[in-house]
Amino acid sequence: MKDFDEKGVENNENSDQNWNAAFSETGSPAPNMGPHLPYGNETTRKASNAGIWLLTFLILGVFVFLIIWAGNSGDTTVYGSVNGEQSYRYGTSNELKLSVGNVYAAQGREVVWYVDGEEVQREKYGSQNALNFNMADYEVGPHEVTVKVGDSEVGKINISVEKPLLSVTAPTHEIYYGDELPKFNAQATGWVDKDTPQSLGFDGSINFSRTGSLSVGEYPLEWNGFENEKYEVSSSSGSLKILPRKITFAPCQFAKVYDGTTKADSSQLKLMGVVGSDKVEVNAKVEFEDKNAANNKRVIITDCELVGNNKDNYIIDYKNVNLVGTITPLNVRVKKIVANDKVYDGTTTVTFSSSGDLEGVLSSDQVNIGGICARFEDAWRGYKKRVLIDKITLVGNDSSNYNVICDPINASIVGKHTLAVPSN
Repeated sequence: MKDFDEKGVENNENSDQNWNAAFSETGSPAPNMGPHLPYGNETTRKASNAGIWLLTFLILGVFVFLIIWAGNSGDTTVYGSVNGEQSYRYGTSNELKLSVGNVYAAQGREVVWYVDGEEVQREKYGSQNALNFNMADYEVGPHEVTVKVGDSEVGKINISVEKPLLSVTAPTHEIYYGDELPKFNAQATGWVDKDTPQSLGFDGSINFSRTGSLSVGEYPLEWNGFENEKYEVSSSSGSLKILPRKITFAPCQFAKVYDGTTKADSSQLKLMGVVGSDKVEVNAKVEFEDKNAANNKRVIITDCELVGNNKDNYIIDYKNVNLVGTITPLNVRVKKIVANDKVYDGTTTVTFSSSGDLEGVLSSDQVNIGGICARFEDAWRGYKKRVLIDKITLVGNDSSNYNVICDPINASIVGKHTLAVPSN
């Protein structure tokens, strides 16, 4: 029985030994025959491998032939679709695009575009422009677009070209009350084919018949209209908005005598910037920054209201107005000052037995006489001589708000060793 290994190869050690012995006798090296296949010899095995390779190449060749035949065969149908806007306006771009499903079948064929049955573009599939077509220049109306690849109709789409849209916009203006009215003209966009407003008689006129001075408010601006068979016209209305006029106060100088308050006379306020003969006045509360007497004091408007028939056409920014004024000190009188008689001493010095009383000081103020600087009119003897007051000093928190007026004062200068005559 023949012995085979796990791979099915016959173990024929005796045969190998016989081969080796035969070649030994001739003096030639024995060839390495290797293991023997169970069926056939080495020559048979090589012939089998060559057949396999030949069969493989034959199958590949047939496959390539089938691909080439499918690409060139007029009987192979190319399928796809055409995409794009089915409705658009004349003068705008509408790019149509061909999508091919079985690309291999379209290779090498011509892509032909037809509009309303007329050929408009022919390109080889694969070129840059073959799959795209722009409908921008076609006239208003319906159009049928068909695309063929070779003899196959790949896609069809119905296109509607609408009239160009002329958009007319009425203007929007803002002015202040009393300003001159501007010129009103509507503007149009969307002209095509080198059309111009002048060539088609478009003047953009606005219907606005109001006259005279217009009050504050918003007024519509309506376009008069325009008709042309070539265009579809859309319009939007505009408006004239009249804003309140800003006015202010004329320069003025507030003035008053000290009265212990911050109040100022609002009747001194005068408006500046009122239009024509408009009836506008102001009610305002005006105050000095404080009650104390001084020059060029800041004046503040704490409340303000316009009144009159035309008040609604104006606004006033009273908080940022710079106003100044003056509060002059209040005059008060000193009464009951008593000067002492004296014996002649060659000087004008005078003394007092009473500094007197102040009349006219406000009850809420703190003011007193602090000192009196005075002298006789001369040093000579005399009866009821005039005493001159050079200065009366006032003291107290509110003393700077007062001026002092003094009644006439008299006293006598008598000779030596004589009795003094009372001044009264």
